[in-house]
Amino acid sequence: MANSAAGKERIAPGIMTCYALTHRSSKPCGTREHPCPLEVVKKKKKPVIVEHIHYDKDGNLRNFEVHAYPIFDSNGNVVQMIEYCLDTTEHRQMENKLQESEEKYRGLVENTTDIIYSVDMAGNITSVNKASKAMLGLEPEEAIGRNVVEFIPRKTRPKAKEYLRAGLGRKEAYR
Repeated sequence: MANSAAGKERIAPGIMTCYALTHRSSKPCGTREHPCPLEVVKKKKKPVIVEHIHYDKDGNLRNFEVHAYPIFDSNGNVVQMIEYCLDTTEHRQMENKLQESEEKYRGLVENTTDIIYSVDMAGNITSVNKASKAMLGLEPEEAIGRNVVEFIPRKTRPKAKEYLRAGLGRKEAYR
């Protein structure tokens, strides 16, 4: 059974299978990357979510999250399954673009000769690029957790602390 949203009108009468409808295939899905939701439900005997790539009505590939819920007989065997799909194509595309952007940013930050760091609200270093080795004499892991004020020359610390307080929106003093 399928509702009209499934697009069952695209399939010729007599060959209504989920794999024919969504994968344009004559064989059920069942690979590690593309598990059959029914087989997973039968094995686990509980609701599952699997990711699939389906064809839309125009033949374009789309990412879907398939939610599958078992229906049991009186002996506890899975006899049917309720399934619905969520189109996650745009979400997946945004995730990929974000990942590409993060990789570009990370490449720029890690390959500059200038030190770039971030601090928490207390002024403690939470991340720093590898330029910290040349500028601070510390590996990034050694600088993380230390207060940024430690690396400011003593005579300029009062002014630097003032800038830090203003930049972080803090009123209390730094160490």
